[in-house]
Amino acid sequence: NACLICIQRLAEEGAAEKAVAICDAVEKADLPEHIRLAATSNAILTQGKGGLPRLIEQLESDDEARFRLGLHAARLLDVDASAALVAQFKVQPPARQVPLLVVLGDLGNKTSLPTVLEAAKTGDIKVRVAAIRTLATLNDVTAVPVLLAAATDAEKRIAAAARSTLALLDNDEIDTAIVGLLESDDAQTRQMAIDVAAQRKIASAAPTLMELTNSTDPTVRTSAIKALGSTARLEDLSDFIALAIDSRDSDMSSVVQSSLRSACVRMPQEDCAERLAAAMPNASPPDKILLLEQLTSVGGTTALKTVVAAAKSSDDAMRDAGTRLLGEW
Repeated sequence: NACLICIQRLAEEGAAEKAVAICDAVEKADLPEHIRLAATSNAILTQGKGGLPRLIEQLESDDEARFRLGLHAARLLDVDASAALVAQFKVQPPARQVPLLVVLGDLGNKTSLPTVLEAAKTGDIKVRVAAIRTLATLNDVTAVPVLLAAATDAEKRIAAAARSTLALLDNDEIDTAIVGLLESDDAQTRQMAIDVAAQRKIASAAPTLMELTNSTDPTVRTSAIKALGSTARLEDLSDFIALAIDSRDSDMSSVVQSSLRSACVRMPQEDCAERLAAAMPNASPPDKILLLEQLTSVGGTTALKTVVAAAKSSDDAMRDAGTRLLGEW
């Protein structure tokens, strides 16, 4: 321990050669393995670029502890070690390729992108999943075609990872591509697009999703309704209200109302409440209660005034609903 403290102090004072010399001595000494590993780590980090050969030695070691040390040092080294990691990735077994991909993502050097993209396409499932997740941290639009293909992969782990990564990438081109795929003739592709549109909260997808709520495919219809909860805008609210009213007596009623509630609470409070309240006069009594329940979720001045008015109504059903909802306020 005293040697390690001395190494650290020498490194801090700029005496790198002396620090490395002590590291070398500690590594060769008959000392506990954790102390020798610490000396190796200090030697790598103290040397900077000069420490890369020793870092590579750790990655090539059959000793798992030394391999993990190499990964840790790659993260901390004050020079980029991505090229060394890419070279190791090409020769290491899948079990080691996975953590190598994680570190490549942490380093964020896009020179590693070709390797990561290739790993995402074929091979060991765990490696592909790790590569797909690494693409989220590299955040490059060139990954989109690979991710779109992977998002409909028959292997659920691959598809789920790709959809999650597509949801995280910060690029408007992805939104455009996803909205276009909502109209795909391929059911699997269309379903993927619905899921990703919801995850990315793509507002421009709302009109097409609204059309898909009329699908004869119950899976598409349900998914589209749920996706509207995270994509619908204020300008889509009238259509969404109409959908909720039209489906009130159907087996989709609870799904539609839940999704409408999710959409409403994302919108500007008073603007949303005003549109819900504006739909009240022409609505049937059961539909008015539906709207009152949505207004209660939205909250705010307009919503409260509307519910209070209902509680004072001469209509028994409205008065009961208004009183109940005020009790829940």
